[in-house]
Amino acid sequence: SCFALDVSPDIHVRRVLYRLGLIEDMDNVDLVIYRARDINPDYPGIIDELCWDIGRNYCHQTNPNCGECLLNNICVGYKGIRLVDKCSQCGGKLLDSWEYAKKMLGGNIMF
Repeated sequence: SCFALDVSPDIHVRRVLYRLGLIEDMDNVDLVIYRARDINPDYPGIIDELCWDIGRNYCHQTNPNCGECLLNNICVGYKGIRLVDKCSQCGGKLLDSWEYAKKMLGGNIMF
């Protein structure tokens, strides 16, 4: 199966994906796994190490070090944008954070 190497949804990975706006419920482990599969269907676990490292070293539960984080330019938590927000660039349509993140990265999600 192509999902044999799923992401490990530990607290650091969940926190990073939540703050990036890629998941709307940090406690929903299944959502973390499915979103990782959306990001990289062939190898969802590829985001594991990067998200864990960012969560451990920058995206702390309290007092995150956003200014030093590699992903602060696309982080909806850092930018203060909530998960489902009205996008003025899209004629006021509701965009989920996944679509917002793809738009901010020019349509290419690369980890």
